[in-house]
Amino acid sequence: MTISAERTAVRREAAPRTSVGWSTAYAVLTRRSLDSSIRTGLLFFAIGSPIVFFTCFYVPLHSRFERSGVDYAQYVAPLVILQAAMFVAIISCEIAGDEATGGMRERLSSLPISRLTPAAARMTNAVVRMSVSAVSVSLYACVFGFRLRGSIVESIGFFALAIVFALALSMMADALGSVATHAESVGQMLMIPQLLLVMCSTGLVPANAFPGWIEPVVRNQPVSVFAEAMRALSTGADVQTGPVVGWSVGLLAVGALCSALAARKGEQR
Repeated sequence: MTISAERTAVRREAAPRTSVGWSTAYAVLTRRSLDSSIRTGLLFFAIGSPIVFFTCFYVPLHSRFERSGVDYAQYVAPLVILQAAMFVAIISCEIAGDEATGGMRERLSSLPISRLTPAAARMTNAVVRMSVSAVSVSLYACVFGFRLRGSIVESIGFFALAIVFALALSMMADALGSVATHAESVGQMLMIPQLLLVMCSTGLVPANAFPGWIEPVVRNQPVSVFAEAMRALSTGADVQTGPVVGWSVGLLAVGALCSALAARKGEQR
């Protein structure tokens, strides 16, 4: 090797890595994440699963409620959308775990990009899946009488609340999947609190249908608060903004903190 060639090689080794712009890295990783969701069928699962659950809830219960003058399709649709948000979060946990155990996290850690960029791309994936679920359920529920009777702003708020709920839960689940040894098992365990939150809420039946000692919990837990707010937005009724804004801010803050802690732990590995 000549002296000039040696100097060139030394300069190349000493040259600092050029940092990749956040927007470029985010766009590439988001496209990769969405392509993966399409290939693996997760996007189609986001369409089909909530439709199945709406049918399972509506068919056995609607006659009882409609005898009391309650439009059950209007009543139960928000709950099904919120349940879809929980499934979005569970799948986010498994996606993060697959990247961590499959070596993708280590490969991304070697690149000159922000450590939060991969998580941001996965959260965009979660928002897209949630949006697809919410729209598909709403269209399907229209066959049974569901309508967005509020203003355009209220209709946008209806879907925005579902996305906020899904995003907050997905950030928590994504962080958990990123640091867990067996993310798939953790994702399955998350089904237990999901089931409890759905069954012990005002999404399926009114709070007065529960025993008196548990009514305060049922009324004030997040699924009930979001379901009541979405129900009001879908009919153009007044929304109790305090509880739903409080839960939204609190859940998003906890989700952001979990994401930051998971990214910090990833840097220490």
